[in-house]
Amino acid sequence: DNVLVKSVFPGGAVVTDANNTSSYFKTDLAAGTDDYYKDSLILFTSGALLHQQKRITAYDQADSFISVSPAFTAAPSNTDTFDIVNY
Repeated sequence: DNVLVKSVFPGGAVVTDANNTSSYFKTDLAAGTDDYYKDSLILFTSGALLHQQKRITAYDQADSFISVSPAFTAAPSNTDTFDIVNY
C-alpha cells in the first residue's frame, strides 16, 4: 500500500526494561507530553522486527513507554532502532 507521509519524527531506540512486551516497550524518546506520538506509525529499522510497523495507541512521557496495536511478532530488543511516521 502507498502511504502519504506528512512528517517523520526523529528516530529512537528501544531501552531494556523488564516490562517490555510485543505491544508495550520502553524507548529513549523524550517528547514532553503524553500521547505525543499517538496514532502515528512506528517502523523498525533494525533488529528482528526490521520493516515491521504498527500504529501507536499510547505514549507515556514520564517513562517513555509506547503502546501499539496490534502487537508486533515479538518484543523488540535493547537498542533496536525505529522511525515514527505521522501520515
